[in-house]
Amino acid sequence: MIDESTFTDSLFMYLPTGEPRVPLDEAADEAPVAESDRPVAVVTGGASGIGRACAQALQATGAIVVVADLRADADHAAARGSGLVQVVCDVRREEDVVALFDRVRVDFGRVDVLVNSAGVIERATRTIEQKVGDWDRVMSVNARGTFLCCREAGRTMVARRSGVIVNISSVAGILAIPGSNAYGPSKAAVALMTRNLACEWARFGVRVNAVAPGYVDAPMAHELFQDETMMRKALERVPQARLGTAQEIAAVVSFLCSPVAGYVTGAVVPVNGGWSALGSAS
Repeated sequence: MIDESTFTDSLFMYLPTGEPRVPLDEAADEAPVAESDRPVAVVTGGASGIGRACAQALQATGAIVVVADLRADADHAAARGSGLVQVVCDVRREEDVVALFDRVRVDFGRVDVLVNSAGVIERATRTIEQKVGDWDRVMSVNARGTFLCCREAGRTMVARRSGVIVNISSVAGILAIPGSNAYGPSKAAVALMTRNLACEWARFGVRVNAVAPGYVDAPMAHELFQDETMMRKALERVPQARLGTAQEIAAVVSFLCSPVAGYVTGAVVPVNGGWSALGSAS
């Protein structure tokens, strides 16, 4: 049996030490000087939903967490003094992503963990009516953004021969869902990218995994469902017949970042109430 306390300090146990680091924000006196034994995690899309829960979960392990998002989160701002800082970043823009990781490398000296949670979704649309601009937007954030962040984090992790990346894919990247001809393929791209990078970087000590959530009680699901009837119909696909929580997804992400998962790489872990096991997309 695994002692639950294993997970609490897991990042400290697994990730290497480095040179002392200073906080990202200019107001250094409002955040503690980063001890050399504190791992550095970057979470994209960390201002809300799954990303926010992941940032909080990693922060609870003692990591310094850099939240990269299009907007700031007030609760995160209040937590700055405990090792959480925010950077505005549009993951679609290569220059933003390069600047983000350059700042993290300069201010902290390394990147130990990357969680790619930035994402957008589209309402179900018949493909013959789908606008190219809408398709491009979804693919740009979900697939291109994940690639850019993996590439930039990977440059540091491969050089240091250590690191963990967890990408947020989706059950829609595993199963066919009619009317989801942008979101589904974008998340399938994330899943395959995860496997490719895991095989490419394993010899450098870098692990790359993904989780594939189903419907989660988070802003993205609220945007997707217009009313309770639509939600009930959607949940007929889910054996557990309920929405997941962002914290349930974050718990699996934390596990994948821990030493207990040290022999896990290239995995796409379903966290969707049994939906992918049932295989229904009707």
